Amino acid sequence: MTFGTNHHLNAESFILLFFNSINQKQMHILTSVIMIVEVDMSFERFARFILFILLFSIVLNITAFSEGSIEESYVFPIVENIIKTKNKAFIAQDEEAVKALYDMTRTSGKWACEHEIKRIRYLKNWSDKQGVVFTDINSNLVIRWTRMKDNGNMVANMLASTSYYYAYEDRPEDITLMRIGTYHLVEMTQKDGKWSIVRGVVYRSFCGFPGA
Repeated sequence: MTFGTNHHLNAESFILLFFNSINQKQMHILTSVIMIVEVDMSFERFARFILFILLFSIVLNITAFSEGSIEESYVFPIVENIIKTKNKAFIAQDEEAVKALYDMTRTSGKWACEHEIKRIRYLKNWSDKQGVVFTDINSNLVIRWTRMKDNGNMVANMLASTSYYYAYEDRPEDITLMRIGTYHLVEMTQKDGKWSIVRGVVYRSFCGFPGA
């Protein structure tokens, strides 16, 4: 595919804006369609082609660009509440609160829950050995992508920057801050209006090695 050098700024700006707004999967689908439709087209014909596909997708609402997608504004409060509940459970050492977040009827849900409880216990052991008490834990989330699976499950890939505030037992007024960055891949299912985790993976976690 080649682009001509004599093109209008409006067409070029549209192309740049469009490609900046789609993800890698959507880009792959689009380029595959273009290769099938026409191997060689001018820049402005390419712009018109993209505009046609985009308008067609909006009208029919069945395009490959949005298939399986879900609004971040819908997903964010759900995952934010899950992370907040986990953080509170970490401080309180409340394993039951963590279990309530998972679909324990599924093996993958049980494994994910056991993994999270393992992290809570590690945090407890670490704090006991260091002689510290955690006073607060909070996370800032950035959702990288979300999608809805054919079975109705919701998947979210996100980054979390978590701040751990703690003090030594003999110096409770001296608060220390430690930040840890983690990657999360979470799959959730909805039952009776509640989203529960059926799969969950955490990378670069508290104890410094993947999956712990």
